[in-house]
Amino acid sequence: MYTCAGGRHNTGGCSSSEGGLVIDMRHMDAIKVDKQQSVVYLQGGCTSHQVDIETFKYGMATTVGVCGYVGVVGFATGGGLGFSLGQYGLGVDNIVSATVVLPNGEVVAASETVNEDLFWGIRGGGGNFGVIAELGMRLHPQRPDLFTFDCFFSPEKLPAVVNAINEWLPTQQPTEMISVMFMTDPATRKQ
Repeated sequence: MYTCAGGRHNTGGCSSSEGGLVIDMRHMDAIKVDKQQSVVYLQGGCTSHQVDIETFKYGMATTVGVCGYVGVVGFATGGGLGFSLGQYGLGVDNIVSATVVLPNGEVVAASETVNEDLFWGIRGGGGNFGVIAELGMRLHPQRPDLFTFDCFFSPEKLPAVVNAINEWLPTQQPTEMISVMFMTDPATRKQ
């Protein structure tokens, strides 16, 4: 049993293994932008922050995690909800190629035209197909301004917040996104 850890930022525990082998990919963090083809090639240890920094130099971006320390390979192959979801889809929708080390040690390419079944599998089928050494991801034009903010509301405000979101949703633009989290204060949580 093995798992790969890029950003080591997985709340489901996918970047750790109890009793198994963890392959630390963090030093494999090279990034190459092919502006002509609108593709970024990133190694298995790249984080969202690293990819954003490099692709923004070209006025481009791909769908990456909302937290800068998220490993892009795990994020994208697991689905991938990012800030540009409404405009460019999930992270998995933007994968165009992969270089994969298979369990037998063979290094293979995968895309829509090469090893199609493997390409299909790594895009949401789980992590047991091999170690992804590099992903190719589609790039999109990125304007230089991006705004995010957090709002916190007490529990009694929930109905008003949900109503406000529901009123806004019909007018939502593709460049706009909302992410809602529900949290409780451990100090006040009733057992």
